[in-house]
Amino acid sequence: MAVSDTMGSRATEGRSSDTQSRLLGLLLGVGLATIVGLAFWFATQRAADQSSVTNDSGASVVIVDCPAEIVINTSPLCGISTENIVEAQWEIAGFGAGNVEKIDTEWQMFINPTNAEVIGLDFVLVVRATDRDGDQLEARHRFEVVE
Repeated sequence: MAVSDTMGSRATEGRSSDTQSRLLGLLLGVGLATIVGLAFWFATQRAADQSSVTNDSGASVVIVDCPAEIVINTSPLCGISTENIVEAQWEIAGFGAGNVEKIDTEWQMFINPTNAEVIGLDFVLVVRATDRDGDQLEARHRFEVVE
């Protein structure tokens, strides 16, 4: 009887080790899938954060580069790039408006939400521009104010 007890114990140990190996493999697979998923999400978020418009000829460009989420009481830097533009204005309903001061270059501005009542709300940064041919271009970038 002692022999059969020992054999039963060894069989159970083998199954336990096999189960642990499978569980470890599953956890590693889930971890790797999570890392790949997060990397893809960050890459697509960055692409979504950059809004651009080009006219039909491809010569005039307006690009807005700004985060999709802006934390309350912070001042992230947002960029507006233009090419072949003679004038441009920006506007954020509820925040303000102004002229893009540097044409055909990178122009930067800070967005600084300080009113806690805007947490969770979406806003749109709109850049309207006129190119050298008199054509109108408009680029839009949506962002949300978060805690």
